[in-house]
Amino acid sequence: MRIVMNGVTGRMGYRQHLVRSILAIRDDGGVLRPDGTRLQVEPVIVGRNREKITEIARKHDIDTVHTDLDAALAEDDAPVYFDSLVTSERKKTILRAIATGKHVYTEKPIAESVAEGQELADAARAAGIVNGVVHDKIYLPGLIKLKRLVDGGFSKRIMFGSDQTAWPQAIGLAIRTIEQAPFLTATQKRDILYNNAARFLRLTKEQIARDHAR
Repeated sequence: MRIVMNGVTGRMGYRQHLVRSILAIRDDGGVLRPDGTRLQVEPVIVGRNREKITEIARKHDIDTVHTDLDAALAEDDAPVYFDSLVTSERKKTILRAIATGKHVYTEKPIAESVAEGQELADAARAAGIVNGVVHDKIYLPGLIKLKRLVDGGFSKRIMFGSDQTAWPQAIGLAIRTIEQAPFLTATQKRDILYNNAARFLRLTKEQIARDHAR
């Protein structure tokens, strides 16, 4: 099965999805089916920078390279489209893939707003394609433990915090992980990220108002 992969010149698209996933499956002989046969996979990689995308193809023995997404989507024997572009570009590229009848698998978040995400879901449903979103983070040990605590009734006692100093950018990623956790309600997310700490620290209404105004 040939898979159109868009965004593989980026760090996540290259390392996590191309090298550690699709190429690893390819080099292992494909996906093992229940009957003992194997379904081989082959990436069709897409990128705007011809030099970068060509170098990736050379390094990993990939036959097909495109700098034009429409040309890649026109390949009839590549039924699946995978998107790991920046979120701001995702809606329009996925809609183009859906319009050509490709099945879609995409990184998260799928769009920049709920309305745009709903538009993509509606388009996929109308086209009758198979579609999915990368949900690997929900199986991380930390999130599994968090879900157990929430299910146990402790959502009003959990406070977000970090001692991260080596890589401060990780704090933002951690906050985003909480915000995207599918098992948390909007109220639970707000409690974990702010309200529980405000109550624990006994912040006044004035202090809370100042925090919210920042």
